[in-house]
Amino acid sequence: MKLFRIINLVFWGIFISACGGGGNEEGKIDRQYFNKTLPPYSELKIKENDAIHAINTTLGGNFISSQDYEHYMNLIAIKENPYVPKKQLRLMRKYYDGGKITHELYTQERLGTEWDQFPCINAIPYKDYIRQIGIFGYPKHMQNAIHTVNFLYNLALPYQFNTIENANLFNANRIMIDIKGYFLVLRQEDNGEWWLLDNFSEGPKKISGSHIEWLNNLTQSFPSIKVLCFTSEDLLKAENSTKTLPASFIDSMTDSDPFGEDFIEEFFYFSFLSPSDRLTQIGEDLYLEKSAFKDNTYRFLYEFTAELLNKSTEQRIRVLEIFNSFIERSPESILNSGLRKSYREQINPATIDAFRKAARKQDILRFNQMDYYWIVD
Repeated sequence: MKLFRIINLVFWGIFISACGGGGNEEGKIDRQYFNKTLPPYSELKIKENDAIHAINTTLGGNFISSQDYEHYMNLIAIKENPYVPKKQLRLMRKYYDGGKITHELYTQERLGTEWDQFPCINAIPYKDYIRQIGIFGYPKHMQNAIHTVNFLYNLALPYQFNTIENANLFNANRIMIDIKGYFLVLRQEDNGEWWLLDNFSEGPKKISGSHIEWLNNLTQSFPSIKVLCFTSEDLLKAENSTKTLPASFIDSMTDSDPFGEDFIEEFFYFSFLSPSDRLTQIGEDLYLEKSAFKDNTYRFLYEFTAELLNKSTEQRIRVLEIFNSFIERSPESILNSGLRKSYREQINPATIDAFRKAARKQDILRFNQMDYYWIVD
């Protein structure tokens, strides 16, 4: 709150000197002129959504919502997060499924409990994940918000903030200002005038002089500010873009893991359960997530789980050895038909490669030439 009071005082001082006292008539023109570009005032009160409001204000419309942000971070961007194991990725899909397909309702509380239940090497704890990503009540991060816009609208908007000295101020048409996590937006109109869109004031305020001079004056009070510049070309592309929601935003389960690449790590996780209980649990999860797989993948993983259960192995290295042998066999249905087609020939190579990656990730793959040949062919 102290920072906000300081910003408020500083900007009101700038406004009074820039606008000749800020008369009522000019204030009315400000609000009318920018009515279509400012988000509703009630949105501006949601502190954790400041990044969403700032990028929407910069682009001049309701480009993304907090729901878009969280869906993107938890269903799309999460796939590239090296600190989120596949199990946690699958839990997130179940959470967003809401029981429609899995028939199991995952609350945020249940999601957090199961997320931390079987910690993996280098896995990020649930609380750290939601705080760092900026979801479920935590402040959203500006770069993540811009990545969300770029993904949903197929854009390439800039997202790296710079100091005043290193910013492309001469070609800028909109400038987002970051003051210790509080965002302001400078906007240039067709007549060359620059206006400040500030959450603290009732409406936009026109600044006097050049935007560069105004920013340099601002750094006297806030030396650490950074800016992100958008050109007229950036804004034109955004204006002409179309929002496309991926299928996973609506149905987070169906075809989400067609070749089992996310599920396969489950066979290598450490567990305090007995081998039979652990494999029974894997079989139940496999059934719940059946819609995520292609038909051949589901059948293969189901029959491989049954093979492990039959052998009742509790050593993860044995899982790999059994897999090496199992993929060279032919399913009973194939044998009965008189054909000789092994699992290896039927399943997608991505499924085989996923076993190699999962084993390597758990540091149990033996790196001699024969083992490597067996896995990747």
